[in-house]
Amino acid sequence: LTLARGIGQGRRIALLNVFGMVFVAGMVQVSMLVLGLATLLHTYPLALDVLRWVGAAYLVWLGIKMLKVSRQRSDAALKPRMMTGWQAVKEG
Repeated sequence: LTLARGIGQGRRIALLNVFGMVFVAGMVQVSMLVLGLATLLHTYPLALDVLRWVGAAYLVWLGIKMLKVSRQRSDAALKPRMMTGWQAVKEG
């Protein structure tokens, strides 16, 4: 993802993408750690299974979304879209 953004849109967007991956995702993970999500999942194995299935459903949804986009044969689908800095952080 970072390489694709760097090649297609430049160093600034690639670095903002890395910022989103490292710092924003890290803050989410640390907040879950502080809230005791790991202990909850260890105590209730069913919760871990539910979390896994929700993650799997999300990945299937992303795959379906990608397949729908790939069926579009227009020039607009082939052109890389320019993104703002906030969009790069969010995507990361």
